Amino acid sequence: MGEKAKRIIGRKETSFRVKVNLHGVEEVEKSPPVKAYLFSSSVELLDSGKVSEKGSVTLKTSYGFAKKGKYKITVGPELENTRELKKAGARSTTIMATIGKAANIGLDIYRPEWEHWHGYCYTIVGDVRKKINPDADTTIYAPVCTS
Repeated sequence: MGEKAKRIIGRKETSFRVKVNLHGVEEVEKSPPVKAYLFSSSVELLDSGKVSEKGSVTLKTSYGFAKKGKYKITVGPELENTRELKKAGARSTTIMATIGKAANIGLDIYRPEWEHWHGYCYTIVGDVRKKINPDADTTIYAPVCTS
């Protein structure tokens, strides 16, 4: 009886209504492209969807084997490889949801966080040096770690 109940509950669809508030978007500025990802407790990608201009997205899954399930919702940039979300600084939240019922989630993300998702990465190569004894006739430099 227990196995049959688990299978029936596992077939029910659970939906997550995610409302994303991007703080710091100027009125003349277009909202940046943001995507929401739904993961299982074992970090398996279950669903993903682009967040609309109004800041909402609905994610759905039929994954689950009990009355309640643990899910992770991540909001971040649109990436092909979901392993890079943490490196990109995406915002995540964990939720316990009743299987077969809708859950509402709200996330507030401020400009320094989401601006980082769409910025540019610069690699700078060089030395950091400090000028030693600047009043002398001969200029001597030392690495910062030893100065």
